Amino acid sequence: MQQELNQFSRAANDILGRQYLNADTLRKLNIEVPPNRTAFWCIFILLTIFLSFVTQTFIPGLIATAYVVFKIVSEQTKQNEFLANYFMTLLLVKGDSSEERFPVELHSAYCLYDRGKIHFGSYHTACIPEVKHGDIIISINSHVGKDEEDKEKLGKALCYIALRKEGKMPYMTWDGSSFTKRGELAPANHSVKALALQFVDKLALWQDYLQEKEAYEEWQRTEDAFNIHQGLPQSPAVSAQQEAEQQAREAAAEAARQAKKAEIAARWAKVCLPEALKENIRQLGDAFVTGESSAAQGILLYGPPGTGKSLIARTLADTLDCAFIAVTLHDLKGRYIGESGQKVKEVWEKAKSHSRCILFIDECESIFVKRGSTGSDSFTDDIVQAFIAEWDGFDKQQTVLILGATNRRDIMDEAVLSRFAEQIEIPLPDAAMRQSIFAAELAALGWQGELPETASDYLQGFSGREIANLSRQMMRNGGDINEETLAEATRSKRTIGNNAIDKNATWDKLVLNDSNKKILHSASAMFANAETLRNKGINIPRGILLYGPPGTGKTQIARTMANESGLSFIGASTADMKAGYTGQSGQLVKELFARARSQTPCILFIDEMDIIAPARGGADDAFTKEIVGQLLQELDGIKNQSGDVFVLAATNRPEDIDSALLSRFNRRIEIGLPDAAARAAILRVLLANKPVAFDLEEGCATLAARSDGQSGRDLRNRVERAEQNAIVRHLDAGDIDGLQLELADFD
Repeated sequence: MQQELNQFSRAANDILGRQYLNADTLRKLNIEVPPNRTAFWCIFILLTIFLSFVTQTFIPGLIATAYVVFKIVSEQTKQNEFLANYFMTLLLVKGDSSEERFPVELHSAYCLYDRGKIHFGSYHTACIPEVKHGDIIISINSHVGKDEEDKEKLGKALCYIALRKEGKMPYMTWDGSSFTKRGELAPANHSVKALALQFVDKLALWQDYLQEKEAYEEWQRTEDAFNIHQGLPQSPAVSAQQEAEQQAREAAAEAARQAKKAEIAARWAKVCLPEALKENIRQLGDAFVTGESSAAQGILLYGPPGTGKSLIARTLADTLDCAFIAVTLHDLKGRYIGESGQKVKEVWEKAKSHSRCILFIDECESIFVKRGSTGSDSFTDDIVQAFIAEWDGFDKQQTVLILGATNRRDIMDEAVLSRFAEQIEIPLPDAAMRQSIFAAELAALGWQGELPETASDYLQGFSGREIANLSRQMMRNGGDINEETLAEATRSKRTIGNNAIDKNATWDKLVLNDSNKKILHSASAMFANAETLRNKGINIPRGILLYGPPGTGKTQIARTMANESGLSFIGASTADMKAGYTGQSGQLVKELFARARSQTPCILFIDEMDIIAPARGGADDAFTKEIVGQLLQELDGIKNQSGDVFVLAATNRPEDIDSALLSRFNRRIEIGLPDAAARAAILRVLLANKPVAFDLEEGCATLAARSDGQSGRDLRNRVERAEQNAIVRHLDAGDIDGLQLELADFD
């Protein structure tokens, strides 16, 4: 074992030295390197030989050549002696610096000298930019001193190079207080990448070696004590000393065990899950490590993004003290057909080479795509088939635990899904957890104020990652953190990238009769506070149907409720659900609701419900049955799921909707045509910021009286036509700067 480690140490030193320990790299670190002008002297030799032949003076040429050879050897020797003052180190990051607050624990297994010396240990350092848990770092170090004793020391790290699988590698230097990124080095070659893959395994081998060595030394101490006991009688002083040493060793071992236990507890404390759920995951892991026959070989963690599924996987591996291999689509997908299957086999072979290994598959929905679906191709089909073959072939050995993570369990291949014996939902944090996460994140960023007691209400639907990002954003913006700033920040966060939300859609601009407006305002408030109300035993309406003539503002009502409540908003119509062939429409409906669940709390607005889900039995009965059936499943499902999805549907003809589906909407609100007063109010909103040549109140009342039976959409179209008429009139008069709308423009 020690010989194997020595061989790896020497090979690593040789590979890393050739790639990075050179004059060019050291000069980037502002280190003066003795010159090596080999190219210049070689040219000089060639010129000397040429002149010797031309002038027939060979002796001077030989003398000059000998001198140049001496200079080349001398300069090369000086540079080699200079470079011998530096050595390379491989480091494995054990910790998380992504939050910019935790110190990084660097496990260094090899300080690589030209003599192949091995050093193992770990130390903490300040946060290193652009690295995370599990990354491998290459460091360039200088020896502490010149003598042999000093050369055995770790030395001073001049530069940290973050190893990357692809692309250039950033390198950082230490200025005495923090790390600074200095630039990027060329991408790692194949030898360096292969070395990095071996490093983690060799680190585990080194730990095994230490354990064996410690066990042997303990046996040797026991043997020596026995031999002494069989020989001369021991004095009380010797006996007391040996007993004290034994107690000290036991105390040190116990302290190490307690430290490890505390470290693991601290890691689990960062996992924001209910304790019962964490305990369930730990028990499943313990069953795997102890080799119980009932142990699950596959555990799938599913839930919204940002809930800590990757953190759970790494924490479980550290807790069980077993090998951990993380795999993504990039690691498995080949460049040509057939290569993907070979890559899958190589990953499994690597996992099986360990006595116990957790094989973590992140983003399972992109790797195990349902075969035959629109998202699959020949490459993903190869991956699925090869993975199933390896998984089934490894059925009885139980040394590899497949731990998967996904946000979209519904689009995974069913054959793969069935092999995950345990499927555990990782939910969004509840109110208490959100409050705790927010407080911890802000405290870590230096905030010392007191959080509003209702902070968790504003953070409803946020994942742990989103809360961390929001904390950093609010700290960057400065100012106090109170209900007002928190409401604005969360509202802004939810609307970023969601063009469907109209920020100008407010209750004061929504023209409805007082009764309907009060009902909708109340429903919006219930949506915004659903978690609090549900905890008090109050039922929240999950489905509301808005019905009435076209153009009466049903879509705008949905946008207003989303904007005013601060919830996410997804709008869907016929085109989003109806597909060209049987089977696809149901999948589109399923994906639509899955998207809504991933953005909870969310208002899902379905327009033209009478066209999407008419009564079953028509000419397109197969498609209708498929869509209606899936909608019924989804509407029934959201009542029993943890995520808050509120469905608002709109229709002009409620009598045409499938009766079973219609019954799921226990709240139905008629949005009729506006009366004269409502039409005048709508016109005031539409004309509020436009140049008019008449009194707004009187003019809107006059126009409202002329527009009996018109909807809000009709009034908007009428205003747009009036604008066009006014533009033409002023262009003809050559007075576009004096543009104003007159009542005549509305005729």
